[in-house]
This record gives sequence, C-alpha cells and structure tokens, in this order.
Amino acid sequence: MASFYLKNGGRTRDILAYLWSRLPMKTIICLLILLLPLGNTAYASNGFEKVQCGADISKALIGQRTSNERVVAIEARHKALGLKDLGVDIISDHLSSVNWLICGTEYILLEDNIVRDVLPYFEDGRLRPLVDKVFGFDDLPAAIEFMESDAQVGKIVVRV
Repeated sequence: MASFYLKNGGRTRDILAYLWSRLPMKTIICLLILLLPLGNTAYASNGFEKVQCGADISKALIGQRTSNERVVAIEARHKALGLKDLGVDIISDHLSSVNWLICGTEYILLEDNIVRDVLPYFEDGRLRPLVDKVFGFDDLPAAIEFMESDAQVGKIVVRV
C-alpha cells in the first residue's frame, strides 16, 4: 500500500483530488454506482422509523425530519404501525398541521420539515368541546335561529 503526504493538513478536497488523479476512470464509475443506493436510503427517512406501538409516540416523533415522499409509500413501509394519513391543514407558509392515525390513535403533528409538536387527538378525553345547547332534529329551525342570533357561547348540537 502506497503512502502519501498532502500539504494543507490533508483536507478532504485534497485527498479526493489526489485519488481522482490516480485512480482509473472505471474504478471511479464503479464506486459511484455502488454508493448511489446509499444516498437513496438516507432520503427515504421520514421520521416514523423510531415509532413503536406501546411506546411514547410523541417523544419518538418530536425533532424528526419529514419528507416529501408519497404518503402511499410511507404508509406501506410502516404497516406495522397502522399508519394512515388523515389530512393536512396549512397554518402558514412554513408550518402545517398533519393528522395521522398511528397505532390506532389519531395524532396531530405540527411540522415545518421537522416535527415540532405531537398532540393526541380529542378522543383521549383531555380536550372536550364546550356544548352550549342541544336540539332534536325536529327543532332544526330553532337551532338555526339560535345560531344566527350569536347568543351561543359554545357548540350547538343537533341530534339526528
């Protein structure tokens, strides 16, 4: 094995230039072809790799990078999580609220290419809507009148 010394402390740029000038072109092309799939694998990362059912899902997702990969591909890769995209709300140019079904529970992810916060959806009982008045379906005109009066403080429910 030949040894060599590079001035400037052997910076990566200098080492690559040295190798480029010494290696045959066939060897360089073969190395690039072999390394190309590694770049694709890194791109396929989408933040759900650390998630496990039964573990703290919020903790596993916060700080993870998100990708622009097709949702169908992400859902297929994470079938064990029961992953299902439930829609997106765009909050601003850089911030989105993404709803996912993960391990049978619905979560809201606030993300801007990085997951900033993860909240379990309302069904966990911590957040409940404030119901002002409940109407039967037969009282629909009265419910509409009450809504148009702007007298309600919470939600108006019509039982069907």
